[in-house]
Amino acid sequence: MPIPDDLHELAQPWYSNLLSVVAQIGLFGEIIPEEEFDGWLKIADAFSNVSLKQSFVDRIRDALARHLFVISDEIKKLGVECHLPARGRKRTPRWLYSAGTQQPK
Repeated sequence: MPIPDDLHELAQPWYSNLLSVVAQIGLFGEIIPEEEFDGWLKIADAFSNVSLKQSFVDRIRDALARHLFVISDEIKKLGVECHLPARGRKRTPRWLYSAGTQQPK
């Protein structure tokens, strides 16, 4: 994977001239898939602000469990799906969508 200084040497536009071999972990850190990132948000959520659908958690659980920096106790933090109560809610929840998901009704 090229470092930022090498990007000017790559054919542009970059989105249509993809590299054939890329590494997820590079010199400047790691690029993780969006769905795994959402799982990391839930694991790091100390104030119960993140709620994930159970079907989504089931889909990402194995990928997170295989990650070098995740320990088994952290996987338990993914928990189970929960719904915010309609009453007493001061703010409207912000929904996150991944590929193939639809807006809740």
